[in-house]
Amino acid sequence: MRWRLFPIPCLAAAIYFAFAGLNTPAIAMEGGQSPAVRGYRDFMVGVLPAPGVQFRYDLYMYSGTEHSIIPQGQLTINLKAAANIFGVTAVTPYQILGGNYAFGARGAVTDLSVDQTVSRPGLTVARSGSLTALNDIVVSPFIVGWHAGNFHWIDSTSVWMPAGNYDSSRIANTGRHYWSFARSSAPLISIQNPVGNFQRPRCM
Repeated sequence: MRWRLFPIPCLAAAIYFAFAGLNTPAIAMEGGQSPAVRGYRDFMVGVLPAPGVQFRYDLYMYSGTEHSIIPQGQLTINLKAAANIFGVTAVTPYQILGGNYAFGARGAVTDLSVDQTVSRPGLTVARSGSLTALNDIVVSPFIVGWHAGNFHWIDSTSVWMPAGNYDSSRIANTGRHYWSFARSSAPLISIQNPVGNFQRPRCM
């Protein structure tokens, strides 16, 4: 479940592209994982708004269970998270190869709860933890968006800064303790509807 608060009408074009690198695994992540938030999507993922400043707020809620066989036995992890995500993006009038240049940043505070058990015949080891703290900060210094009729395209590069709360002795951490880098490309084709044409929102 996500709630968005847009103080001014132009903010209806929420700006996912500044916040997640979905197409390229991040550098310096274990196993080639991506640091991007799972399930963090927008129907306007490929659209860069007109020049101006956009603010975004999301309440992101996630719950999941993992079952795996590891050398120590059967591993079960239950995780619940509720994150308050705040972001800002500035779209400039300057162009690069015909596309508008923009930059942005995102920060979040997450309430995290984790339970873990490892079971094998005659033995079960359990541990749990919870934490409410700052997440890693995401900075997107390079975002370029192109528009050609009903076709829109965005290319961006993001950096995950290890500002989140992390302790290797804890099971629950809101930071990864890594510098990570990712690139994202997002296309969108908009189709005219009976009410009128698709228009890029104009902002502050």
